[in-house]
Amino acid sequence: MGFAGDTQPLSGYDFAAHAARHAARWQHVRAVADGALPVAPGDVHPSGQRAIPIIAAIMHGLSQTELAVNLPNAGLIDNLPADAIVEVPATVNASGLHGMAAGALPRGLAAMMRREVDIQQLTVAAAVNGDRKLALQALLLDPTVRSYAQATHMLDELLDAQRAYLPQFF
Repeated sequence: MGFAGDTQPLSGYDFAAHAARHAARWQHVRAVADGALPVAPGDVHPSGQRAIPIIAAIMHGLSQTELAVNLPNAGLIDNLPADAIVEVPATVNASGLHGMAAGALPRGLAAMMRREVDIQQLTVAAAVNGDRKLALQALLLDPTVRSYAQATHMLDELLDAQRAYLPQFF
């Protein structure tokens, strides 16, 4: 059994509130786009995402350092699988993104990260192949899942809720 339940509240995510906020935001954006509302100073602000500055650096031959980019590991972190996607510092220039080698992670942390990589790989394989057994294995590896019964119940609910998007499971 994992320790996530000891450190994170088990209250669940408020999907209804998120959906309501999302709908209200899009209603506001549509009203601005249609000219029904003016663009207010608070409507436009940087997102904090780094994609545009990275693309600009590559396009314009600038050299800069990014604190965190997602790249194939390819040896950047010694004790994680080469095909895992890792978040590492990188330099950016006209030839692209170049991750900075981080060496090896502490053994316990690397073990936790390898488990996450395994969960992700199982989830992708399950989705691509419509394989319920692989999806169940991925759930059972998650430290927040406390039992086989919980995992099977959760999988049934998730697949049912996403039936339209995951026809390969049915």
